[in-house]
Formats: sequence, structure tokens, C-alpha cells
Amino acid sequence: MQKVYYRDYQLLQHFLDLVIKALGKYNKKDFDYDSFLLNVLSECHTGYGQAGLKQKESKMLSLKSEFITAQRGINPLTFEKVTVRRGEMQATISFKVLQQLEEIVRTDLMEVEAKIKQAEELINQIILAAYQGGILTVERLKKIRTNSSMKKIWNELGKDANINLGQKRVLMIVSEYDAYIILDNVLTRFRQVVL
Repeated sequence: MQKVYYRDYQLLQHFLDLVIKALGKYNKKDFDYDSFLLNVLSECHTGYGQAGLKQKESKMLSLKSEFITAQRGINPLTFEKVTVRRGEMQATISFKVLQQLEEIVRTDLMEVEAKIKQAEELINQIILAAYQGGILTVERLKKIRTNSSMKKIWNELGKDANINLGQKRVLMIVSEYDAYIILDNVLTRFRQVVL
């Protein structure tokens, strides 16, 4: 089964929002920062696990373990019990964990956005080719308002040999579900220009 990038995009956007909120709490030294960061790590761990991304699920659990170890007063880098300046060690480790979490989520989000953007550029070309070739007319554009009419036009566009090749390239990048969402976005913008 092909990966659905829009589902991942929404999940990663949610994770990034949580990380931004955690960074804000860290900067303000909020009293509930520690518990909030643990909840964020747990949510990311669960989300990556449900998405079937075992390596990321494992990394989230590792970051959580590192943070919990520091909370117990043990330096996770040396595994020595810290008795002097324990709060500083905990703050340093929590910030390090938060930085790693932010980098993972941001990198994953950028990869997903790149795939969606690549597919969007191809679909833009498909729509322009169909419009220039007379396959997609102003009248047909006005009628595309529902999901079923959009799927129907996508299938009809695929009957043209050149466009069919473009559609196959799109479906090699993203799932059919993603392609329909992107097509809807592209058609909405295209209608604003043409109509």
C-alpha cells in the first residue's frame, strides 16, 4: 500500500505545533514544562507508531528515556548520579531532547512537503496541458464541484496518452488519495485564474 502523504502532513503539522508550544514553555520556564514535554514525546511516539514508522517510534522512546533518566537525577550521558547542580543538568538534557525532537519533526515535515510539492507541479502541468489541448474547457471547469466529478475528470484526462503518462508519474510519487486532494487544490486555483 502506498503512503498517504497528506495524512502524514497533518500528523507532522500537529507534532510541530506541539514542539513550538514546548519551546515556548521552555523559554518562559513554565512550571508544567517537564510534564508537557513528556506528553509531547508520548504523543509523538504513539503517532509515529500508528503511522508504521518504527525507527521514529523507537527514537521518540529513546528521547523520552533520556529525559526521564535526567529527571531521576542521573546524567544520561555518563550514567552518574548527579547531586550538585542537578537542576542545571536536567534543564540541559531537556533542551537537548527538545532540540532533537524539533529537528526530527521539521525534517520529516519538509520531506513530506517536498513530495506533495513535486506531485503538485506535475498536476499543474497536466491541467495546463488538458486546457491547452481543449480536453478541459471552461464549461467543464464550472461543473467540477464534487469529489465524484473531480474523480471523473481525472479518469477522463487519463484517456489522453500524454496526460496518462503524467498521471502515472504523479501516482509514483504520491497515493491516489493525495492526488485527488492536490488536484482539487490545483483546480481551485486554476478556476480563479480562468473563470
